[in-house]
Amino acid sequence: MANMSYCRFHNTRLDLEDCIEALRNEERLSSDEARAGRHLFDDFLSFCVDQGIIDGFDSEEVEILFGRLEREDDDDD
Repeated sequence: MANMSYCRFHNTRLDLEDCIEALRNEERLSSDEARAGRHLFDDFLSFCVDQGIIDGFDSEEVEILFGRLEREDDDDD
């Protein structure tokens, strides 16, 4: 279900905190989750560049981060 407009950022912030904690703990991710994470970070960082919040970012480092955490297809974790 989509977030209601009155709690969109609140709910998303809680979910984002969970995602960042998983990255800090270097939790393994499925291929789908790794791809979604790459897109999430790329979209947000691109938005920050477009809005002048940051000058740029290294998309290759984003790719490396999620590639390192992606489980192999035959991994049962």
